[in-house]
Amino acid sequence: MPLAKDLIQFPYRLGDWQGTNSVINDKVLTILGVEDYLMRRYSNGDGPDIWIYVGYYESQEEGDIIHSPKNCLKGNGWIPISSSKERIYLTKGPIKSVEINRYLVQKGLKKDLVAYFYYSGGRVVANDYLYRLGLTRDLIFKKRSDGALVKVSCSVTTDEIQTWQHLVSFLQEFFPALNEHFIDQSV
Repeated sequence: MPLAKDLIQFPYRLGDWQGTNSVINDKVLTILGVEDYLMRRYSNGDGPDIWIYVGYYESQEEGDIIHSPKNCLKGNGWIPISSSKERIYLTKGPIKSVEINRYLVQKGLKKDLVAYFYYSGGRVVANDYLYRLGLTRDLIFKKRSDGALVKVSCSVTTDEIQTWQHLVSFLQEFFPALNEHFIDQSV
């Protein structure tokens, strides 16, 4: 199932936020096995920069299946401090709220807040196991196995609560634009 729009068409401006592209080297792209991706830094001059990564898989098969960012972060030396599920209320677009993962990690003296979720079959899914269950159901009943991992992160520069509020304000601008790329075309 193709994307409704290529991820490179994702807007550079989201409200007060301005984005700049970043790239992933070919070796890492081969390991990831994505058909399309977006990696961008957004700034609004009012807090730490926000980094987004969207990795899209048109078809997931053995070896090319989305895995939890918790595994990658640990593998890159980040130590988990806390994790929770959080409900984000949206003010724009047809989706009114979503549940996402909130993950606080530390590497040396640096702390990052990471929000991540999966987008599959027109659904935003926070739970790793429910994502796989939905993927299996979609494969059986809809003959599709597309999906994306969406990870949004920023450094904790003041305190965790203020940084989370900063991240949430970005997510409220981010979700309506993201939805335009992931229209459930099977309905």
